[in-house]
Amino acid sequence: MQGRWLLTAFCLVIAVMLLFPVSLLAAGVGIAPRELEFNAYPGSSANETLYVINTGDNEAEYRVYSEEKYKNWFDIAPNEFTLTPNEVKEVQITVSPPLLSVGDHAVYIYVAATNPSPQLGMGAGIKVPVHLHIASWPLYVAIGMVALLVGLAAFLVWRRNRAY
Repeated sequence: MQGRWLLTAFCLVIAVMLLFPVSLLAAGVGIAPRELEFNAYPGSSANETLYVINTGDNEAEYRVYSEEKYKNWFDIAPNEFTLTPNEVKEVQITVSPPLLSVGDHAVYIYVAATNPSPQLGMGAGIKVPVHLHIASWPLYVAIGMVALLVGLAAFLVWRRNRAY
């Protein structure tokens, strides 16, 4: 009895697929390089280029964006565009870390593709690992120079007061 039920269900699924064909058009996405690395100083900026490739068979719309936590650190241009099959787009990514940020940060840039077809469309996406190294020496140099100037000013005031 169970075998007959499975055969009936299988035939029904095949009949539905033949009567109502649905094309699933998936957008494809490729990138180069596989990961990005930025070396920057607090308050400065650094640039890298990411190439986005349409690896699908149809035109697709793409969106490039960073993690929500770091969205104010990144400028991505262009961040939305359309590509035909096998077309490549150069995307400029600029990172500008805040003045008081230092150290290493592991961040992701996302590249999402969707098929603009009116039929059932599927998308694809890639998480691009980003290593962000923010060197701290300019901050320490600035603090040291301020301390040196304050010390020099204090010494000059002390010397002047001692002379009287």
